[in-house]
Amino acid sequence: MYLCTLKNEFSMGRIIWTEIKIREEAKKFKNRTEFWTVHRAGYIMAVRLGILDEIFPIHKGKRIILKRPQKWTLSHLKEVSKQYDYRSDFMKGNTSAYEAARIHDLLDLLFEDKPNKGYKRKIIDRPFEPPKKQGMPFYWTKERIIEEGRKYDTRLELKSSCFIVYQYALKKKCLDEIFKNKPNKGYQKPRIAKGKKSNSASGHRIYWTEERILKMVSTWKGSFKSLCRKYSGLSCSVYRLRLGPKIRAIRSRIYDSVPREQIEAEARKYTSRSEFRSHSPHTYYAARHQNIIDELFPQ
Repeated sequence: MYLCTLKNEFSMGRIIWTEIKIREEAKKFKNRTEFWTVHRAGYIMAVRLGILDEIFPIHKGKRIILKRPQKWTLSHLKEVSKQYDYRSDFMKGNTSAYEAARIHDLLDLLFEDKPNKGYKRKIIDRPFEPPKKQGMPFYWTKERIIEEGRKYDTRLELKSSCFIVYQYALKKKCLDEIFKNKPNKGYQKPRIAKGKKSNSASGHRIYWTEERILKMVSTWKGSFKSLCRKYSGLSCSVYRLRLGPKIRAIRSRIYDSVPREQIEAEARKYTSRSEFRSHSPHTYYAARHQNIIDELFPQ
């Protein structure tokens, strides 16, 4: 006796499908389709046991017609393709006919009388197309990038109009050279909406360049963290431009230039390190850098 435990879709428990159980359940249905729909597990087990043809015998003279793939001829393909003006619509509407035409290289023949030979036109605005010389590929050298980039007034205009040149300019690090003679070095100055704070007195956003960052760091009286808190986007620009070593070198020179007498005189005004740091951060960090903070405020 064959046993099989399969979950019944129409009950919460499990049915053990034996040969007797399958025959009893199959008597409730008129044909195989109903049996498959209601008791799929019993149907599968009947196939495995080889008793499905005994339960639902095929009548003599009745033939089971299997669907075979259609054989596409050229005349048939021409009739079908007349319904479509474009190749993409032909592919979506009748995939079988399209694949037959594609495999036998008949698409150009079928769409020779259609507008644009069955292709949908795509209009692309390309203000600049690199010249092709004797079929050779076009290579973007640094001189060609600079020559093409100087046709634009702003970096955003270059990026939106000729993105490939902008990409190569970033890769070869020649954007600053392209826009060195342009107003504001090619950066735009968008207006800031009402109610929002600006990082500069002129009411425009600050675009952090390497020169601007290093100049501000060298004149700032305080910690670098306080500078980053005051100006949004500064820390991200320092990371992007990789200015960490240069900034540390500048701050180190600044703190070394503060005389020891000045630090000691300033430290006498305060009773604790926290008070010293909050009221005179520049002198405090100079004392820390010169390793005399423990002498001034022994623990």
